[in-house]
Amino acid sequence: MENNHIFAAHAQVPQGTDIYEVHKFITIVMDVDMKTGEITDSSVPMYCQLTSNFILNCIRGKSLETPEVIIKEIEERVHTSTKRALITAMKEICSRYSVEKGKTVKSQA
Repeated sequence: MENNHIFAAHAQVPQGTDIYEVHKFITIVMDVDMKTGEITDSSVPMYCQLTSNFILNCIRGKSLETPEVIIKEIEERVHTSTKRALITAMKEICSRYSVEKGKTVKSQA
């Protein structure tokens, strides 16, 4: 697992929701295999265990190399007031992964 890296991203949840009053931001944490982009583990700590596990099941095994597949899965299967924030955080992780992947490729050249 030495090829795995951990990524995290945050996004503000909608004001006026009960979750905003408690957390204000959503956080996604992911364990990613840098060779394949595969998400090997993930957590969304602010959610209850059921929701965090559901999101993990939606994205585990998918690759950050194809973020559109992950975003589509969230769009179709997650129906919470924080879905937009979840997608925003996911896009940020994909962006960070791309930057780190670029550094890895350059260092190997």
